[in-house]
Amino acid sequence: MALVALLVGARAGKASGESRPVYGQTLVTSLLEEPLGVDPIAARTHTDMTVVALLFDTLYKRAGAVVVPHLALELPDVRDPLRVVIALRPGVTFHDGTPLRGQDVASSLERLRKSEMGFMLGPVKSIRAGAKVEEGQPHTVVLTLRRADPDLAKRLTDLHSSIVARGSAPSWRRLVGTGAWRFKQRSSSGRSLTLTAFDAHFAGRGYLDELVMRWHVSPDAEARLYEAGTTHISARGSIAFAGHRPKYRTLSVEEDIEALSYLGFGSASPITKEAEFRRAVSSSIGRLGMRQIGSGEAVVPTTTILVPRREPRAFALQANLSVARSLLKSLSARFPQLEAKTLSLQLIVNSTRPDDAIIAARVAAALFQHGITTRIVSLRAGVFASRSRGGECDLFIGQLATSGASPLAQLRKAFVLGKQGKTARRLAGKSRPTIERQLAMDLPIVPLFRRSLRLHIRTDVHGIALSSGNTVDYPAIHFHGEAAKN
Repeated sequence: MALVALLVGARAGKASGESRPVYGQTLVTSLLEEPLGVDPIAARTHTDMTVVALLFDTLYKRAGAVVVPHLALELPDVRDPLRVVIALRPGVTFHDGTPLRGQDVASSLERLRKSEMGFMLGPVKSIRAGAKVEEGQPHTVVLTLRRADPDLAKRLTDLHSSIVARGSAPSWRRLVGTGAWRFKQRSSSGRSLTLTAFDAHFAGRGYLDELVMRWHVSPDAEARLYEAGTTHISARGSIAFAGHRPKYRTLSVEEDIEALSYLGFGSASPITKEAEFRRAVSSSIGRLGMRQIGSGEAVVPTTTILVPRREPRAFALQANLSVARSLLKSLSARFPQLEAKTLSLQLIVNSTRPDDAIIAARVAAALFQHGITTRIVSLRAGVFASRSRGGECDLFIGQLATSGASPLAQLRKAFVLGKQGKTARRLAGKSRPTIERQLAMDLPIVPLFRRSLRLHIRTDVHGIALSSGNTVDYPAIHFHGEAAKN
């Protein structure tokens, strides 16, 4: 990706008769789906993580393998390993002009610690703002630990630990952060989110004035906007029109594998709470054919949460109906509708993720082999988010962004997605093999495949780079020259 970023940036130097990058324009780009929310703690998908990274800041950031201060003034003071003091960068303000204070940070981190994602803060026992700030001194936050944690600063680079005003859960009605971009408007009818550059951001602002991020209900809709020249960066636009080259010359940039598509379970039907049923569903699904899902990006079928140490053989990705039938038979005494083949389940999908309907159809076909019928229901993103998180369904197709998180955090997050937050907490400090064994036994979610994100970029857009979380670094993007046509 570093090579790709250099190549993209180098195009500016090759254009003849052009001067400098243009300031003050609007970039139109694509999101993989409608944002499900803006609360950093609840962010799960690549889109949600992208939006959170633009609107909010964390205490620390990763620069490659190195952790560097961001909202924090310096690395944590760990002279007392059980009482860690973090000084805050002075002069930082929220988008509404109010200054960042120690209480904002303490309340934000304490809310995370007490949430279902509290395992992200590991050994942290309590968090509070520092003593009254004397004139000329920075605000501080004090973390009391149960045990010394050499990875504390690294934990605080995670987007779930983003700092929000007063530590309150943000919503579309009140959306105030300290990030490089501030919220302007969200249009469900126009399927777009508009952000403006935050001029007072402590790290400075980039070239662009405005960022319009669009989502679509079909790949064709996104492709037509890209072909018409009204979208500058697209996830699907340049390849959707088979048989001819796109109107505009395009540079394709592909991220690493960073998103896991999975089958999740609600609580509307009691059978979905049974681990044997979840394992039977997983054994019924043949994953090899899922390589064709998507728009040409890398798709890797999987049965595991993490990238396996070695590529699975083809037989491991095929359905194992004998195992599935055996598991279902063990449940038939308590669930006679299995034996009578009258079990009917509802599977919900997000209407703004077009591929999910295809995935759902393959899951339904797998269940039909056992006489289980599935009703696929496509819902608006907000309704989908509410029902899937609240368990108001039998099954759902979900997506989990995996970039930037540690392997142990990814494994424990799977339990949270499966409404097993207590298990995630109980596994604190356990080894990776122990957590993986528990996952295989409970199977709170069924992994289906991992995929990358392929971006198609017009030739007048330069400066594409990726952050450590595999999200686009928008402040570095600028326009230069004219969009070349084929």
